[in-house]
Amino acid sequence: YVACMKYWDEALSLWVQLQERERIAGVHRKMAGVLWDDMGDVVKATGHHKEALKLLEAEPKSIELASLYEDMAHMYLLSEDATKALSWAERALDLAKELNAQEVVAGSYATLGRILINTGDVEKAVECLERALKMALDNDYVETALWAYSQLPGALPVEKYERRLECYEKGYELAKK
Repeated sequence: YVACMKYWDEALSLWVQLQERERIAGVHRKMAGVLWDDMGDVVKATGHHKEALKLLEAEPKSIELASLYEDMAHMYLLSEDATKALSWAERALDLAKELNAQEVVAGSYATLGRILINTGDVEKAVECLERALKMALDNDYVETALWAYSQLPGALPVEKYERRLECYEKGYELAKK
């Protein structure tokens, strides 16, 4: 991950020289993702998110901005700040829908579903995760489909054991492909 961050820093320098604001923000988002998800450094990740927000919110609405909102929601979900996670997930979903960015819409539904599991609204969580899964499978968004498959069983009632098992099995088969 240290090598990854080194290369992202180099890429960031190049995009800064070219004054490509959206690409600069994209690198900041990707750096934040490695920092919070792989290296466990939420503080540094938050700094990169803030840099990306500063750049993108000064520009016209974009898919990169919706992706940034979704990434922030996911980070806050994993750092157990459900209020912030929910707020960013809803923003991501609204903007992605507005821009017809279907992959971000699917990812946002999956993230929102996971957040809703944590907040106890499992009925709405199932709805969001089912929607994310359908969109992901229909459009070959494999990572989102795998995440939805892995999260959906946790939202389903215990008595839905067959559906829960089916999610795990189908997720496993998709992962093997």
